[in-house]
Amino acid sequence: MKICDNVHQIRINFNVKEDIKRYVYIYIIEGKKLYLVDSGVKGSEKIIEDYLFSINKSIKDIKGIFLTHSHPDHIGSAAKLKGLSKSKIYAPYDEKEWIEDIDKQFKERPIPNFYGLSDKSVKIDKYLKKKEIIKLEEDIHFKVVDASGHSRGSLSYLWIERNILFTGDAVPVPGDIPIFTDFKRSIDTLERLKSIDEINFCLPEWDRVYNKNEYKGVIDSSIKLLNNINDEVRCLKLKTNDKKEIFENVCNNLNMNSFKSNPLFKKSVLSCLDKE
Repeated sequence: MKICDNVHQIRINFNVKEDIKRYVYIYIIEGKKLYLVDSGVKGSEKIIEDYLFSINKSIKDIKGIFLTHSHPDHIGSAAKLKGLSKSKIYAPYDEKEWIEDIDKQFKERPIPNFYGLSDKSVKIDKYLKKKEIIKLEEDIHFKVVDASGHSRGSLSYLWIERNILFTGDAVPVPGDIPIFTDFKRSIDTLERLKSIDEINFCLPEWDRVYNKNEYKGVIDSSIKLLNNINDEVRCLKLKTNDKKEIFENVCNNLNMNSFKSNPLFKKSVLSCLDKE
């Protein structure tokens, strides 16, 4: 789907488990060459190839792939796309171990269907650090924005000339499952993203596209959501040290019972206990 001039969105559907359906968006930036923000899950190259064909482009036109973080729904087809296109992989320096060694990632974060979502490890060509500015073409400069919290080294990318912000998974969606590894860093990231003025489009990799009149309100809602979870954990911590009891009561009290079976949500909730 075309979002605006020179920016396209592709939805990739996948299953974490048979009964857990998810999706992720990847983005295509058109210049003299093509650039992707994330790669989707294993097998996404086929969907990308079909979409590019529909706009008279080819995978071989891809010059760079920007990974926002290391989770399998974002890096799953990166190795295959790199091989097909001979493109460069740009990725967070702080997440290189999990991108360049998916076995290590699975050992440390064993999610269901991991190898069904991840094709293989991929070598990063350019390690990115926050506040860097990457010149891709004369009118395509990406500013690297620290978006840690969802994962250790998550990044967002700001297309400076167009004021388009690619946020990855940094902005939790009210009503959907919030996944984060560090509450404080997630809040700091949301405040940082909110402080970026004159954004024309905010492009997350779930939920939907937000325009300049919407995105700050969405970020405020996300901040409220995370603060509600943290406040509930802190309150329950005064009554019990039983982590299972704390987690179940957070789900009950915040009407999040549908997320109880998700181990990543449990880790997110209990990570608030680490904030003293």
